[in-house]
Amino acid sequence: MAHQSHPFVSVIVPVFNDAKRLKICLDALEHQTYPKHLYEVIVVDNGSDKNEDIEGVVAQFGQAIASYESIPGSYAARNKG
Repeated sequence: MAHQSHPFVSVIVPVFNDAKRLKICLDALEHQTYPKHLYEVIVVDNGSDKNEDIEGVVAQFGQAIASYESIPGSYAARNKG
């Protein structure tokens, strides 16, 4: 049987004013069994309030990178990722 390799995967997570649930989401992604070197997580902040520490949450996870999209809406955030 031939060895089946896993493709590289990009997970795009749009977020707006919800650092608490973002942390839960990133924690769940970090505990997946998919090989860590074969995926990235792109968190797109879609104009969250300054009191939401989205970048601080992203910084806690090695697989995640932060991006920002000023155009409102989840479609714009997903396209940015």
